[in-house]
Amino acid sequence: MFGPFALLDVFVLVAYFTVIGWVAWSKGRRENDTEDFVVGGRRVPWVAVLLSIVATEISAVTFLAVTGTGFESNLTYLQFGIGTIFGRVVVAVVFLRAYYSGQVLTVYQYLAQRFGNRTRYTATAVFLLSRLVAASIRLSLAAVGFHVILDIPVLWTLSAFTLFAIAYTFWGGIKAVIWTDVVQAFVFIGGGLAATAYLMHDLGWTAIWSVARAEDKLEMIRLTPDDPSGGGWLAWLNDPSLFFLAFINGMVMIIASLGTDQDLSQRMLTCRNVGGAQRSVILSGIVGIPVAALFLFLGIAIFAYAEARPEFLAALVQNGEVASSHVFAAFIRDVLPAGLKGLLVAGIFASAMSSIDSAMSALASSAMVDLYRPLMRRTFTEAHYLMVTRAGVVFFGLILLTLAWSVRDTGNFLWLALQVAGIPAGALLGVFLLGLLTRRGTDAGNVTAMATGLAVTTMLFVAIRLGWTGIAWPWIVILGTALTFGIGALAPGSDGRSGVPGRKPPCATPSA
Repeated sequence: MFGPFALLDVFVLVAYFTVIGWVAWSKGRRENDTEDFVVGGRRVPWVAVLLSIVATEISAVTFLAVTGTGFESNLTYLQFGIGTIFGRVVVAVVFLRAYYSGQVLTVYQYLAQRFGNRTRYTATAVFLLSRLVAASIRLSLAAVGFHVILDIPVLWTLSAFTLFAIAYTFWGGIKAVIWTDVVQAFVFIGGGLAATAYLMHDLGWTAIWSVARAEDKLEMIRLTPDDPSGGGWLAWLNDPSLFFLAFINGMVMIIASLGTDQDLSQRMLTCRNVGGAQRSVILSGIVGIPVAALFLFLGIAIFAYAEARPEFLAALVQNGEVASSHVFAAFIRDVLPAGLKGLLVAGIFASAMSSIDSAMSALASSAMVDLYRPLMRRTFTEAHYLMVTRAGVVFFGLILLTLAWSVRDTGNFLWLALQVAGIPAGALLGVFLLGLLTRRGTDAGNVTAMATGLAVTTMLFVAIRLGWTGIAWPWIVILGTALTFGIGALAPGSDGRSGVPGRKPPCATPSA
């Protein structure tokens, strides 16, 4: 009657949707103005913000793609996580202090306070385009996973994910996003633990460990290239799995993501004070690494299961290859018992929601605060701005749906998502570091710096994807940051702005 679902699975899913709906309705009420909608009136507990960051960072990429990485590779992905711990400290100490000092609604308002509106508009445009692409990849991954399990057309699942997220984000703004993310974090972490426990019971720890050792899947730290002599010194620069390169990339990417990307930074601006925001961002890294390790180990355990059950492995082969991003979804569909299957499907839905709801909120908020409001050059009522922001949620949700549909046949989602994210991250991080760490840079010069950084890193990305160069993809964000910062620093001053890193200029207001 319910396809691969038993009645118990249906009950679990209904319970999940009921809880999410109630949380969104109860926590998202009384949105009186844009400050309520965008930063939750700055009254959200830091623990909720912490779990929301974890949920958004995990998303479908961790739930499905990282599990697939564990299946086909090893534990070296955790090297990126180690670097993020150090990056989060930088965000907490340098970035958040400046944002709370300036009382900004979006991080791009800081750029307006420090340099001027041309820098702000350019950074906002970069964010809008890059977040649309990145969020659509994550959304598409979750929809494909749902399709693998239930054999429902991808377009239907994409539409269901998007419309449900639009509904509660439209209603409750960032508060609804954060509190539903809290529930969703428990759902997919709990689902990962339950699936791992099932495999431990079915195969036993000894069997999983033996297969992992035999297949060299327990490697976590790689200090030298596979063939350091064969490639010369370039082998040390072109292997993305090397610890030093993965560490630097993880640190730079997390600073860019949490410090300059409105999608993740928005929730940190909802805390009552900077201390709460700092605790949430630092502790989210300590929680995030064990979660990533859980899903990597789950992928390894599924590999051991496939070794013991050749019929399961045969079912994964498509066109002579195993689609790693489909592995966990196929395991849920073909192996897990009733009840547990429903919980894991709810986990996929939760991972999709945590990707798209925050993206829609951040895109709509930034478009209104950083583009619509200053460019209109006239003052409207708060009710008008709130209406525009809510309309933006619907508008960007539909764009995300369209883009996710267009990338549905992409191969390895995890590494593609990381590579794509590196292109805008470098340009944004370079100009933010210029403002926070120096007294140099001008409004016009920053536009040139960001445009150059984007152009060079885009060409590098294309060259890597087409196999024209052997350089490792983590250099994309590193090169983009250095290039943007260096070009921006050639300008001598700050265009008449305060010129003091992290300090609110006298003329700035939270809504300007």
